Amino acid sequence: MNNFEVNEYLREHLEKKEVEKVASDLSVIVYTDRTLADGRLMEMLTYIKTSYPDVYEQLMKKCDESQFKRLSKDGQLLNKDINEDTFADAVFALENNFCRERIEDIRVLGKYLYSQRESAEKKKETNVPAAKTAERKPVERQKGTRPMGEQRRSPKKKKISGGLVLILAGAALLVAVAITLMLKQPV
Repeated sequence: MNNFEVNEYLREHLEKKEVEKVASDLSVIVYTDRTLADGRLMEMLTYIKTSYPDVYEQLMKKCDESQFKRLSKDGQLLNKDINEDTFADAVFALENNFCRERIEDIRVLGKYLYSQRESAEKKKETNVPAAKTAERKPVERQKGTRPMGEQRRSPKKKKISGGLVLILAGAALLVAVAITLMLKQPV
């Protein structure tokens, strides 16, 4: 339990021994880490096994007949027609039949579907065109820096929100109308 804490809902479901709700809570972890790379799900299962062994025994069932086999013996995907719906179906199947084989199935699907996207996104990040200085040397843009024109305002200048400007303009208009009406009145 080094990397995370048990949320209150999962703890409550574990204490009440609500196995279906525990499976649902664990399935949510899968949606937050689709490749299962950070180890939270396995760490959580280890925690449940040591702290709530009776719940763990009820949770981890024998895998049913409808288990999908995604990999061949040499580690290649058997069916390349895999999409996000396939992943969602696998998570739903895990929630209804929580077992190690289904966890492995989700790991394979997540790795196939999402690790490619993550690496493509990282590649796009690293291939951003570099700015050039006056001497025409490329200057790498650091993460967290702001592009030109988006610099921070100095602390002395206050940014006025649009709503406040609208209120002030309305008040100024009312004052101008009041002064005009007072000047038009006979003395």
